[in-house]
Amino acid sequence: MAPKQQGGAPEFVDVGLAVDESQRYAGTVRYYNMRRGFGFITMSIAGVVPGDELMVTWEAINTADRWPALETGMTVEFGIKKREAKGGKAAVLRADVVTAQGGQPVMLEAQREGELQFIGTRDTRYTGTVKFYDASKGFGYVTLTPGQLTDPSIVDVKLVRQELAGGENVRMDQGQPLEFGLSMGGRNQEIYAYRVTLPGGALLTTAALLNRMVDGNKAFTGTMEFWHRKNGYGFVLPDSLTAASPQIQQAVANAAAEQAAKKGTAPVPKLYVTRKDLGAQGMRLEEGSRVQFNVYQDDRGPGACNVVLA
Repeated sequence: MAPKQQGGAPEFVDVGLAVDESQRYAGTVRYYNMRRGFGFITMSIAGVVPGDELMVTWEAINTADRWPALETGMTVEFGIKKREAKGGKAAVLRADVVTAQGGQPVMLEAQREGELQFIGTRDTRYTGTVKFYDASKGFGYVTLTPGQLTDPSIVDVKLVRQELAGGENVRMDQGQPLEFGLSMGGRNQEIYAYRVTLPGGALLTTAALLNRMVDGNKAFTGTMEFWHRKNGYGFVLPDSLTAASPQIQQAVANAAAEQAAKKGTAPVPKLYVTRKDLGAQGMRLEEGSRVQFNVYQDDRGPGACNVVLA
């Protein structure tokens, strides 16, 4: 669910409002919710957008930190992205490709880590399993593997989105094995999982969680059959998959046959695409867009990744 609009930025604007998406602007972060991954930037120049304020979400932040975030009061640079809403009757504006001053990546992690207290050392690692995790709120708990701490009363520790190593808003099921450090913070000096990874240190990405296997570096082309801009997913119709592995070809054929049986139509080979699999930040897709991509197979089935405009 998208965060509710707040502050001076209107939720919708006139679809005819002219926006120069190539222009860069400066502004100040008025508010940012790290856990939920959104906030608002007040523009330095008045009159560019209604309300002189833009919503910003974590996906638009250019950073090398584990989790994209901003701090209230910091000065940033950004572009403006406009997309249609309400079936083309209105539009929404968002800050896009947000950087620090001078176009440098936003880097706040080192400062935050300098304020932490650790159980063990910064490099001490522990293991445990997800007790629950709500990806929409960026919050949950992880149950420690018994016998790792001298205090047996410490069983569950907090799991928060900003400590997930991988920079993705992943969904995790109960029982998912994890590896992490332990830090203390907050008003009540609560214990948090720190620098959370998969066992062995692998990054927590959707691809890793779903056991994704990319079919080499083979490049394919196709046409977007459908793209949901708001929710960031769609399907691409490949021109040909004869160069793909037999396993990929069979998986695509099986998925097409399954959908055809449900709808009573002829099988149509297609590949699933998500915003995370786009090869360029801020790339615009729409029905009919020509694209180039790699193909993969994971626990959910076949799909396209590293998608760029052809």
